[in-house]
Amino acid sequence: MPIEVLERLNSRPKMIADPKTTLEQLRRKQEPPRKQWWNELLAIEKEYDSLAYQRNKFLDADIAIAKLKLAVTFVDNGESLPQECFFSEDAYTLLRDFEEFAVYDRLSSQEIIDIANNGADEQGLQRLAEYAAENNYHQINNVMSEKNIPDELSFALTRIYQQRIVKMQASALNYIKNNQVNLATQVEMEESQSDVNIPYTVAEQSNSNEISSVNAAEARLLENNYAGQVEMRLRETDSELNWGRIEVGDNLRQIHRELGEIEPVSFGAIEKKNPVGLTVKASVEQRKGLKRKLTHVLQVKVLSNSKQLYFKGIDSQKMTDTDMSQQSREAINTSKDCSYVLVLASTIGWTKKAIELVKSGNVLSPNISLVLVDLKGRGIFYNQIDRKLGPVLYYINLK
Repeated sequence: MPIEVLERLNSRPKMIADPKTTLEQLRRKQEPPRKQWWNELLAIEKEYDSLAYQRNKFLDADIAIAKLKLAVTFVDNGESLPQECFFSEDAYTLLRDFEEFAVYDRLSSQEIIDIANNGADEQGLQRLAEYAAENNYHQINNVMSEKNIPDELSFALTRIYQQRIVKMQASALNYIKNNQVNLATQVEMEESQSDVNIPYTVAEQSNSNEISSVNAAEARLLENNYAGQVEMRLRETDSELNWGRIEVGDNLRQIHRELGEIEPVSFGAIEKKNPVGLTVKASVEQRKGLKRKLTHVLQVKVLSNSKQLYFKGIDSQKMTDTDMSQQSREAINTSKDCSYVLVLASTIGWTKKAIELVKSGNVLSPNISLVLVDLKGRGIFYNQIDRKLGPVLYYINLK
């Protein structure tokens, strides 16, 4: 989609969806202009759907959150809901809760934790931390899955409120740790480590737990969120590297073929239940006269055990060094001519052997910089003396 078209369509949705535009501000606005905005969003959606361009996830997210915020104001003010409004009460509750934590926007995660630990609570941080812990907001993906929040809306919420959610999770985990809520919650906390900005060594420890599993809905959400985050960062205009080409795809056909060897399945059934193996690939080319030379490639692949997730609904089998080797073949053929970074992100995690191989730098080709990501355990693993990774870590980090 041309940037001028995207900017025009997203002008109103982005303004309303921005966390700086609070629910309280919107509630205080008279009903007629809010209803006018709602109709404007519907008109934008209609035009957007009619265009022959690939869907833009970030425009989708802004439209979804803008509509949800307006819908909440109609409900909270006792006004009539538009006929085209189909959000659930759980979606309203989640949005109201995210708004309650607006105070976090002015503080870092560490500042929030330090203030709470020091007993100072002038801004109600202890109350907020307790509320986040009681509502399991340190495991926000699970919460959204349990409440049957649609994948598209889950992605939109986590994208728009990403920084706030990270701090909610950090404060909840800190509260649980200090108050020892109960053993079961402690175990869940240690398994997930959630999305908190945690040190590398802690992320590494979380991956060593053997009692970890992921269900199909959670795996799909983890896949969508990570691939979407990577794509969003790559498309930033102030990016350090000038990514000339960004391709987003999936492995749906391959997954369909593998599942079809067991029993007949439809593409629609897979897309509804399972992750689809999303991929993001970006490249930088250098022009020399009339020729173009490939200088950098960043490829991200999200991996899941499709058979277990589709037929059993749950996966507890970590990806292995064999999986790592199989997924590296394409990169080996291309990496001879440029700097190639391959990121393999698993929704369930990686075995200890695979992690040790990557950290040692002992991979299949010296031309490949290989990174493993554990989306469930929130861990990222790579050879820390590999200088080629420096320019791309921002795009692939979980933080």
